[in-house]
Amino acid sequence: MDEQRLASYLRSLETDSPPLLREMEQLAVRDHVPIIRRETASFLEVMVEMVQPRRVLEEKRHRLELLIRSFDASSPIRRLNQGYAWAEKDGGAHVSGAAQVSPGDRLRLIFR
Repeated sequence: MDEQRLASYLRSLETDSPPLLREMEQLAVRDHVPIIRRETASFLEVMVEMVQPRRVLEEKRHRLELLIRSFDASSPIRRLNQGYAWAEKDGGAHVSGAAQVSPGDRLRLIFR
């Protein structure tokens, strides 16, 4: 589609500007304030509608909620709340099994 046909199509989508918008456009012209052309505004309007920002944000929010649930499910604190214990050697190294400790090792245990 060439530029002239695109501009013509976008103009066909236009509705009458509200009085406030017409006044703002007149003031912009009078004061030499650059404004975008109607074709550009219509094009941007169509693009925004196509992208649907609300849907994009909702998808991002949903993905964030899934990540939060995933982190929560693997949280050691959540495990402790289910009745487990957390074991650490001196120095803070996590102990997940008996093979990681030797007789006489000092352990810090957190029970819930």
